[in-house]
Amino acid sequence: MDDDLRKEISDFFLTDSSDYLARYRALINVFTNISTRSKILVDLLFSFECSLKSLIFLRSNYDEKSTYKIIRTHNLSNLLSKIDTAKFQDIAILDENLDDISVGVRYTLEANIKFRENGSLGSKYYETIASYHWIDKVYQEAKKLNEFVRNESISMFGLITIINIQDI
Repeated sequence: MDDDLRKEISDFFLTDSSDYLARYRALINVFTNISTRSKILVDLLFSFECSLKSLIFLRSNYDEKSTYKIIRTHNLSNLLSKIDTAKFQDIAILDENLDDISVGVRYTLEANIKFRENGSLGSKYYETIASYHWIDKVYQEAKKLNEFVRNESISMFGLITIINIQDI
């Protein structure tokens, strides 16, 4: 795999991860109803996803196309299975409440509200997305993973980004 291209693709994913974290920070205090709160949780899930994809690209021994085929999923468990997580065991990517929440959570929650007779969501909602403490914990973990991948990229390639003269 071409190191410059590997770093560039990895950086694309890491930048997306950082953008999702920034959007969460900007919107957490304004997004208070179930629909908007589930949107910011999806942003955090995408941040995890992009950080993991960035890390897979950094560590891959395969060519770019093969690596891209490996990461074509939104399933965090599948992405985690592709890398050695021993170096970041202290980052809770999938806690017990996040295990079965996917990027489609927004539509699932809204459908449950509309189609349940009593409209109650039960503890699954109130202990997760409705809890500022829980969602902030998820944010902190996504941020730690983003920083871990950024530091790994720096240790592998340094701070210098190669810019081709034709790109200026």
